[in-house]
Parts: sequence; C-alpha cells; structure tokens
Amino acid sequence: MHDLMTAKDICDAVQKKAKENNLNIVTEVVIDLGEMEDHGEIVSEENLRFHLDYLLKGTLAEKSKLVFKKVKTDTIVLREIEGE
Repeated sequence: MHDLMTAKDICDAVQKKAKENNLNIVTEVVIDLGEMEDHGEIVSEENLRFHLDYLLKGTLAEKSKLVFKKVKTDTIVLREIEGE
C-alpha cells in the first residue's frame, strides 16, 4: 500500500511542478528510487511504475517517460520533470 501512496505523492508533485513551470505537457518524469520498505519488502520499480501509470492517466504527464534513478537512500522522491 505504501507504493500507492508514494506514487500519489509523486503524481501530485509532478502536477505542481508542471503548473509552476507553465508546462502544457510533461514528457519525462525522473524519480530517485531508494530502498524504501513497505511491510518488510522493498518498494519495487515495477509496482511504482504500475501505480504511476494509473495515477497519471488524464494528466499533463499521461504519456511521459518514467525514468528511475537508483539512489542509496531509504526514500523515493521526484527529482525533476521535463516538458513543453
């Protein structure tokens, strides 16, 4: 369940950054993927991607490329977005 909430937080951050930067479309979303645990298991890129694909439907980032950067932390955060 934590992966869904993390995806929701990232989705919200993408929308906020897109608005702040007056973007009409988000083409790329870059996420720092640390080793965050959820009920004893590491949140996987696969699960996070699944939830983000669902949550970003109908938004400016619906067709964006999701890029995950592995980092040595215990957090998962939005690093940056690109768009037009």
